[in-house]
Amino acid sequence: MYQNPVDGSRKLVTVSRDSEAKIFSLDSDGFIDFHADHTFFLPTQISTVCVIDRSDLPTVLFIFGCLNGHQYVFHGLEQNASQCITLHQNNVCIIRADSTQTRIASESVMDVQFIRSDLLLTASSDRSIVLWNLNIVPGGSAQQQQAFQGHEDCVRGLLLSKHEDGFYSISNDQTVRYWNMNSGMCERTYVGHEHFIFNINRLTKEYFLTCGENNAIIIWNERQTTPWQSLKLPTVTIWSVLSTSSNVFYAAGSDGILYIFTNHVDRRPDDQSQMLFDEMLVKQTKIPFASVAHLKLYEENSLVTIPPRNDNERRLIRSMLDNTILVYEWNQSWKPVGHVPDYNQEEFDHRTGRVPYNDEFFDEVFNVKLNQKNYKLPFNREQDPWTVVQLFIEQNQLDYGALTSLVQCIVNYANYKPKKIENVNHFPIFECKLWPSMKNLEAFRKKFEEFNSNVEDNLRLSPEYLQISSTEIQNPETICEELCIAFSKLINWPKDIKFIVYDLLRVLLTNKYFNTYFLHQMESKEFRPGSEFFNSILRCNGDGNLSTQLTSLRVLANMFASVHGAEFMYRNFSYIQSNIVRWKDLVVNINVQMAYASIWFNYSVLLADHKKRQNHQFKQMIMEKIQEHDDELIESKTYQPLEADYHSVIIIMMNAFGNLIASKFNSQMADLYLKRLQQQYTKLFKDNSEIRYCLRQIEIVCDQYSID
Repeated sequence: MYQNPVDGSRKLVTVSRDSEAKIFSLDSDGFIDFHADHTFFLPTQISTVCVIDRSDLPTVLFIFGCLNGHQYVFHGLEQNASQCITLHQNNVCIIRADSTQTRIASESVMDVQFIRSDLLLTASSDRSIVLWNLNIVPGGSAQQQQAFQGHEDCVRGLLLSKHEDGFYSISNDQTVRYWNMNSGMCERTYVGHEHFIFNINRLTKEYFLTCGENNAIIIWNERQTTPWQSLKLPTVTIWSVLSTSSNVFYAAGSDGILYIFTNHVDRRPDDQSQMLFDEMLVKQTKIPFASVAHLKLYEENSLVTIPPRNDNERRLIRSMLDNTILVYEWNQSWKPVGHVPDYNQEEFDHRTGRVPYNDEFFDEVFNVKLNQKNYKLPFNREQDPWTVVQLFIEQNQLDYGALTSLVQCIVNYANYKPKKIENVNHFPIFECKLWPSMKNLEAFRKKFEEFNSNVEDNLRLSPEYLQISSTEIQNPETICEELCIAFSKLINWPKDIKFIVYDLLRVLLTNKYFNTYFLHQMESKEFRPGSEFFNSILRCNGDGNLSTQLTSLRVLANMFASVHGAEFMYRNFSYIQSNIVRWKDLVVNINVQMAYASIWFNYSVLLADHKKRQNHQFKQMIMEKIQEHDDELIESKTYQPLEADYHSVIIIMMNAFGNLIASKFNSQMADLYLKRLQQQYTKLFKDNSEIRYCLRQIEIVCDQYSID
């Protein structure tokens, strides 16, 4: 700390192993402005600094001692050092200045203190303290005047008493000693540290500070040889302490943080900052996992949302700061008491595939980083992402500006693939079959413009909609609201041109975010089961038009692109099964047949979800559609006009059956279908290697789950 000779303001200088030194301004109460006034950049680790702020000098001098044995001199706030002193081979530990000279000591001398202008006190790593007489004749050397013996290890620092008739010393032997300068005797030994002591400084006339290893700061009363107050910091080592007023002092930690202590009431930290400090501090106390393995893991918000069940209740809490596992205990309030460095509990239910969160289990628990904190965002697939995120924001007191990004997190990463996969068999298949591409956007645009120009004025889209680029169609996240407004008109277009509306919708639905947003906005209105628009898609407008059937069936298949869309299809599977066009009513076209088959395959993908695997009615519906395909197309040989390509449809339906069997579906219908595959399909499609391979994989999964 020094005083600026120009304006009298007080400054604090800090040095670090990161090769930077910073200057901070102090206010009248001794508090710093947290924005550094200036930063010096040195070529290597800085060990010490000496500031010479004499009034007879044109500017303040800064002398930095570094690890490389060099001392760098800066005149004022220079960009570069004006001088480099290379007197030492190794680390420069101490630089001190008296009224006339600057003196430098290295390595074995740990601290020096000037007493007037003619005496110098040195502390050494050889356990000794020596008083030197500096009144020397030219060509002579300093004379040892007094030696102070008593420490049992390296002496790290010195502090003169108020009247300079004695001094305090600190040592690696964990003691602080007070020495009488005249007699050379140790008069008091202060005991309280449990590890090396690195620094000592005065707080007030009667109190002084010490700090060191083992995250300890002790405030001492001169007349009391036991600690007056002990403080702990959330860092392994505290290198230095310095007071800037009688009730403000600073501590420099090995974690690169400058800690400020005060008893100013108006400077108390808020609850969140105090909780953060307590969490950081408690990480210095280790609790073995074996002693808390019976406890459940909770999130920090549980300390507010879930009341304690009894006094002295303990919980494992995941720190939002760095995911450390902490132990909290209830005693009128929740307090952290330690951390569990060897925590290794597997947070996963293998039976259901679900993940625990506080007192519940969820399908997904996402890791989200906001405001430098690590949150857990729980989500069940049947939930609306917007509703989930709004509640999450309210519970964690977050800014609503995060809503869209959090919804996107859920939409982009939620899926049906288990977190732990026990085997690598072909079945189950976890990826839905979608129809995303639009081969010729310009041709589509021209046809769309033509239709748009011929519809009634109240159904016509404005010109800006017609300028949407292919990039925006493939990535429509920023225009979802505008597109939904457009569809409120498009769904009322005439029946004979509605296929182009379906085609646009099916491409957009492959984008997970649009898929979710579209349903969020429209599933209770225009797109609800029973609505005219939804029914027209299920029934392909009630006609045999190829374009209408192809595009409407692809809309239904692409609904599975997002978890929210898939859950919509699952909730309404009975209605869809009852009202959708039948196999026998489809146009004999390979693309139409594949689109229809992909709907039932996509339903089978949902069986990866534990809850859906328990729904026998749902699994029976999938089996019935597989059987319907076999009865109405294979047995009747209706497929024969498409025989060259029809294996693609058969593979899709066989994959649906494989997923069904992998869900442990056991029925007479499944047994009969398997036998038909083995007896008839091997003859009908004996030259098709894909069908033979798929059948073999089905047989493997059947053996695994024993259909008998």
